[in-house]
Amino acid sequence: AYTLHDFDHHCFDIYKIISDVLLDDQLVYLNGYGLSQRELFILNLAVLFHDIGMADVLGATRENHSLKSAEYIQREYDDSRSVFRQKADLTANELKALKAIVVAHSNIKDGSVDAANNGLNSPNLKDYPAKNGLIRTKFLAGILRIADELDVSSERLGTGEIEQEIKERQMEYEKTGKKDNTDEWNGYQNSYQHWRRLHLIAYVKGNKNEEVIELHIDDEYIMRCLDESQTEKSLAREIVDIYSEIKKKLDEALEIAFSNSDVSKYVAVKNIKIVTSIE
Repeated sequence: AYTLHDFDHHCFDIYKIISDVLLDDQLVYLNGYGLSQRELFILNLAVLFHDIGMADVLGATRENHSLKSAEYIQREYDDSRSVFRQKADLTANELKALKAIVVAHSNIKDGSVDAANNGLNSPNLKDYPAKNGLIRTKFLAGILRIADELDVSSERLGTGEIEQEIKERQMEYEKTGKKDNTDEWNGYQNSYQHWRRLHLIAYVKGNKNEEVIELHIDDEYIMRCLDESQTEKSLAREIVDIYSEIKKKLDEALEIAFSNSDVSKYVAVKNIKIVTSIE
């Protein structure tokens, strides 16, 4: 409800994270050596479409939005009038590759897919022939999956309008007693908690010399929270939760998506650390 999934913030952030944090730009864009133009194009489309399943009109939930996003892509491809069909100019195999990457960016949690075939373990993540060369979907899915997880900084916050809406919704819930509607209230609280956490990280940086992803803590915000009686332990727990989730996704991608020597050299980072001046 409150975390932006739009182009100007979320998609744009992912583009920056992929280029500036994850990929080795000395290698990955080399003509005839790194990713092909077609792979970069498919990755571009995957960034644009990966969260389209979040749209209310599609009737998706967070648990299955990646699958709904892929279904939307298929419908657009099947519609001869759609801009996507006319402009993307994808082959049938390139479409399969795009859908597989989009589905794999987030685990399907509605019980329809077992763990052995979920996320980066999907059997659909294989090399597909492209107009030129191959689309290495497992590698591209791993990149999108981590980049999506790394969009956890205040750069995703947007304007103060969201904060105002949150306050108004909270007053509405408390005034009307909607807290009795457990599912709705819990959904609101989860969204709000996730939105608040974005304040903790000022920015994400790739330190390619040390091969690490740096999560730079917003120390000023932390000090303000401490002044407002939040405890060091509660703030530290939230930061560690963010770190742990990213570390889990990174380790998984390194093991499954980046283990092949042909693509591992394109990834500039191997670990993650927290950067703060507050002891």
